[in-house]
Amino acid sequence: MKLLKPVFLLALLFPGGCGDDCGADVPDYINVIGLTGTNVQLRGDNYRNYDSLTAGERISYEYHALQVTPTVELTNQRTEVLIRGWMSAAYACDPVLPEPFERITDIVVFSNAAYQQASSSKVIAAGERLNNITKIYDRRSGRITGLPDFLLDEPFASGNGIFLQLTSAPAQETTHTFTVRYALDNGETYEFTAPPVTLTP
Repeated sequence: MKLLKPVFLLALLFPGGCGDDCGADVPDYINVIGLTGTNVQLRGDNYRNYDSLTAGERISYEYHALQVTPTVELTNQRTEVLIRGWMSAAYACDPVLPEPFERITDIVVFSNAAYQQASSSKVIAAGERLNNITKIYDRRSGRITGLPDFLLDEPFASGNGIFLQLTSAPAQETTHTFTVRYALDNGETYEFTAPPVTLTP
């Protein structure tokens, strides 16, 4: 009976069925391969309730947002953790949840029409960045901040998606076709163009 105790203890520390083979690879890295998006109408003061807009709809700028969703794939890699015991060594399988590893270096929002702000005489020309009057809600972190401030941290890219919303009222009703460009630290750039939407002050 005394001879069985060490064997039993080793069985608990290093159970069979894993050994140095972790079996099938587990997806553990999120790789961005594209970008999709659309115009949405927010309901209430949060980003959890919204309705998709069809081309040509008319909406107050306060309730309009661009929903941006990266298209992702999972990169498969095997995770092996070496455990060294006092008598032997064994490998334990330790699958991890998919994690992002690419960083966002830039997000650019622009329109095919000029944006005249109601609060100033400044006109943002067609094709120029609207970043300075855009805030972002990042679904992965739950963070809401100005888009320029968000980009300072070069945040991780994931498939959770973001919402972009203009913060400055337009001076007059204007139809806009918004484009979002999304750049990563590996040099990849993706973009999408949303259907036209008419923003009102």
